Amino acid sequence: MKIQKLIKTTLALILTISVSACGKTESYHSPQEVIDAINKEADTMISTLEKEYTSIPSQIDSYEAYIQNADRIAEWYATMNETTKEFFTGMEKYYESYYRMMLDTCKNNDELKDSLELFYEEVYEGTFEDLYKKLYEGLFKDIYEDIYEDVLSKADDIVSYDELYSSCSTFYDAWYDAGSTCYDTWYNGLSRFYSIWSAMYGSIYDGNRDYDSLMQEVDKEETESDTTDTEQEEKPVTDQEEETVEEVIEQPQQPAETSGIRPEFQQAMDDYMAFFEEYCDFMIAMSNSENDLSLLGQYADFMARYTETMNSFEAIDENELSDEELALYIDTTAQIQKMLLEVA
Repeated sequence: MKIQKLIKTTLALILTISVSACGKTESYHSPQEVIDAINKEADTMISTLEKEYTSIPSQIDSYEAYIQNADRIAEWYATMNETTKEFFTGMEKYYESYYRMMLDTCKNNDELKDSLELFYEEVYEGTFEDLYKKLYEGLFKDIYEDIYEDVLSKADDIVSYDELYSSCSTFYDAWYDAGSTCYDTWYNGLSRFYSIWSAMYGSIYDGNRDYDSLMQEVDKEETESDTTDTEQEEKPVTDQEEETVEEVIEQPQQPAETSGIRPEFQQAMDDYMAFFEEYCDFMIAMSNSENDLSLLGQYADFMARYTETMNSFEAIDENELSDEELALYIDTTAQIQKMLLEVA
């Protein structure tokens, strides 16, 4: 969607509109002022997180320092996710300012359509995409390189293999989980933006220019969606499902092999690798797409498969692996780490 300069200039001439948001009156002279305010918030957020992070590599510059200050990393992960969540919550007042301005002042549907497409381009495809890159290509990649590569991986001459492996695994698991949690927060923020934006865009066709009623519909749909998800999670187990579970429990467990690689374990590692290769290709396709709306539907499928894949992988008991299987497990994990960092 490309909006010509003439349209941007026309929108910039719209009269000042004051709107009430979160108990505070926000006044903007043009749509661009709202967008500039959003960009300023994003810059402030990243600056705050970067400043918070600078103390970590200087404080944790050795293996001993890592052991003593591992909680500091966990605190930073929590701060990063909470800051991201607060950022997207704070975006709501800017959405309201922009949409009220456009719904009230655009003279016809073409002008409203152009203004909404401009907002989508500038914020969804611009600000929020840049935010993703600064979080994942910046901060999450920085802490991996500064702590995992520069500290932990170089401690093999001062601690035992078992201790180092345990420390590396603990760090990676926490890093991966924190990245997934923060990504979910970021994606939920984008989903909220898109839900509201879609409702405003729908006003072009149904003629409803009342912001409050449009938002009521958005909140109603999200509440109904949350209720449906909760009901599915709380769905009782049927007698047939209980019988299936009992059959599985009653089946005798096969003893673990002490050497070699079991075919089912090799297949599990191959499936795990294949999934993340496909996932990385998908992320590259999204980043190269001029309009990723067509790819959003595929994201839900990936998340369902991701959950299934990770549940299977995390169920592996490392203590029951043979030496060969453990080596394959570590190598597969390392290759996937590398792939994820390359597309981050």
